Amino acid sequence: MPQLTIEDIAVSYEDKIILQSLNVTIPKGEITTIVGPNGCGKSTLLKTISRIVSPDKGVIYLDGKRIHEQSPKEIAKQLALMPQSPTTPRGLTVYELVSYGRFPHLKGFKRLSKKDIEKIEWALEVTGIKEFAELEVEALSGGQRQKVWIALTLAQDTDVIVLDEPTTYLDMAHQLEVLQLLKKLNEQENRTIVMVLHDINHAARFSDHLIMMNTGKVVQTGSPMNVMTQKTLKQVYNIEATIITEPTLGCPICVTYNLCDHHCKVEHP
Repeated sequence: MPQLTIEDIAVSYEDKIILQSLNVTIPKGEITTIVGPNGCGKSTLLKTISRIVSPDKGVIYLDGKRIHEQSPKEIAKQLALMPQSPTTPRGLTVYELVSYGRFPHLKGFKRLSKKDIEKIEWALEVTGIKEFAELEVEALSGGQRQKVWIALTLAQDTDVIVLDEPTTYLDMAHQLEVLQLLKKLNEQENRTIVMVLHDINHAARFSDHLIMMNTGKVVQTGSPMNVMTQKTLKQVYNIEATIITEPTLGCPICVTYNLCDHHCKVEHP
């Protein structure tokens, strides 16, 4: 059974339709990445899954239960969200920020329990930032700050982790660091990971399942080999792409591309 099921979801802002009768399943225990051009509804879909945005119609099920019929605290025990470019409150140490991940599990104004502290220490350890625990988050590099936010979501101890563009503003090395960490968490901790990425090669390399979107609709879903094709890239991005299979990893890689000229027929969804 899929862990997340999205049925006939529609979302609009004022008079602008963002998501149109969208149906998606998120496989349990896998990495699912949502790709597509700017403004196609990727981030809105994540926000709807995370209950930040309420749909105009449709239902989202988490483990068979409607998420909008559950309390925010109950959802926060099952699903953690790392938003795009999160803003860190001034003066917080790494440890303090990561400890916020335990708030859904606290009762009233009780202090952190032994279990809470163990979860925080584990999140710091697995993300490789334990040595920075007493430093202020603002003093860290961009890649290190991203790891702090990932540690916060891990401390929340949920089966589902949702990340909106976790590699934004990072250089190539730090992008790989973050994506390899997420892959390790998926493989070793069996976490279901749902994220938005702009880099289609990274998406194909680090994902089990892709959802390709355009203009608020799902164009194609499935394995990277089935989704990242010349046809779908032409349809969604209006590009003529050369795609090969990476010999070591066995995933599709877009090695070069050009914008379609006026002779290139593009099939729109």
